[in-house]
Amino acid sequence: MDSDQRSRRNQDDARIWPPRSRWSRPQYIDPGSWQSFSYAVRQELAREYREKQNKGLPKTIATQTGATAVIEVCIDPDSTLGQVVSEASDSICRYTASMDFRRRETADMAIADVRRFPGAHVMASIPCTAGSVCQRINLRRGGLKQHKRIQSLKNDMELLLSNLRRVAVAVREGGGTISFEWPRHCSLWQEESVKKFVTEFQLQKVDFDGCSVGLVSSKGEPLLKPWRIHTDNLAVIRALIDRRCAKKHQHGIIAGKETARTASYPTELCVLLHKAFVRPERIPTRAKHATFEELAAAATRRPDTQHTHSHAPIAPPPT
Repeated sequence: MDSDQRSRRNQDDARIWPPRSRWSRPQYIDPGSWQSFSYAVRQELAREYREKQNKGLPKTIATQTGATAVIEVCIDPDSTLGQVVSEASDSICRYTASMDFRRRETADMAIADVRRFPGAHVMASIPCTAGSVCQRINLRRGGLKQHKRIQSLKNDMELLLSNLRRVAVAVREGGGTISFEWPRHCSLWQEESVKKFVTEFQLQKVDFDGCSVGLVSSKGEPLLKPWRIHTDNLAVIRALIDRRCAKKHQHGIIAGKETARTASYPTELCVLLHKAFVRPERIPTRAKHATFEELAAAATRRPDTQHTHSHAPIAPPPT
């Protein structure tokens, strides 16, 4: 694989495709999907993207210094959550996919921001392409090349998770909290490394649906997108625990341009999250259970450290 092919592969994995000069395509929509849209759809998506850009989005690193700091990891350049936090005059530190969080230097920058803002909340959503439904279908139908491709994506996920763990350790040391979001049915939740991460930081899960947090289509139809967040912030769980679909409405179809629209959190969800970040409540950590090896070692400790005693004599029966 030459350098150009590797660069394109990295862009595909990060879901960032910079447009050519004088092109109207937003960089979060891949060129293949863009060409499949009708002219009217492309015009509408381009107009929406220009409007977002013209609003004056916050910069990547800590544009303001407020009472609350939010550090976003692996997010879109125009994330709605970043805009909500910035508009509330709180600090926002953004680590976009194009900054490549796989690099140790990028993780070091995030750790520096965590230490600069003690008590900050880290909101992470690392790429989960390898765990999508489409990739599971590709695994069943594809050959060796497809299997290697998906394994490469999993290897990238492991590297991202390793760097996220370093950031999470710094967050805990600074008294902050952590949230980790993926689609609810992503198969990567079952990976051992992910389970270990959740267990190590004793994160609790909360499931919620897009239609209950303001996710709608361009026609105003509610969209059912199942989300899951693992967090140690009780305020986040309380904000989202009841946000499940009530099954009292019809859902729109997530396809075509609607797929691109669901790439970002809806404003209602971002407002809920920001309120939870402003008034965080750390979930109390639980004492770790002793491992089998620790119990076995305790049971076979040296005899001279054991306390011995003799039983009291039994008194004779009364006569």
